[in-house]
Amino acid sequence: MFGDKPTLDTSRFAITRKLYQAMGLYWHNFVDTSLLAFRALVKNHKPIAHFMSKMFAGLKDSRKVCSHIRQSLALDVDLDLACAKLRSALERAPTSYHTRLKNFVHGVAVATIT
Repeated sequence: MFGDKPTLDTSRFAITRKLYQAMGLYWHNFVDTSLLAFRALVKNHKPIAHFMSKMFAGLKDSRKVCSHIRQSLALDVDLDLACAKLRSALERAPTSYHTRLKNFVHGVAVATIT
């Protein structure tokens, strides 16, 4: 939570090839809409950080929450560059080895629980 990572390093976006194929012609709309949402989050990062700090006050130090939001939204990076990196990550996700690994691990975990 808020930057604490599991021991297994996996893909940032677990967008499967099946989801990519199901979206078909809408895939590019999904990527574009994701970038618009990212820009909206960056634009509104201050009230989001304030709300999240209050929401998780009993679990995490507010500095840790704000630091995670700053890092997740790449607030120290030029917005156009951050969007270009995000676009690249989204477009690579369906064919990524890390996506397949994440989905495999999830499948094993779900099978173990049920």
